[in-house]
Amino acid sequence: ANLSRGHISIGIPSHLGAAYLLPKIKEFKKEYPNISYEIINKSTNEILKLLNNKNIEMVIDTTPINIPENANLEILQQLHLCFATT
Repeated sequence: ANLSRGHISIGIPSHLGAAYLLPKIKEFKKEYPNISYEIINKSTNEILKLLNNKNIEMVIDTTPINIPENANLEILQQLHLCFATT
């Protein structure tokens, strides 16, 4: 409750992990060194099932996704991505 110690499990698709989550984890660990974390890389559908079954506490993903009825949605950051190919 006060972030002095604990554990959190985060589900995130692997395509977002390196670009978004890893820099945020480094910042978080500096401020809250006694909070341990587990990162679960799976597909969106798989991590939403884990959330719905209470096997993880948080999902970070892009929208649109089918959010379980008992979950809360909070926008953490607006990302604008561009992909190009030749």
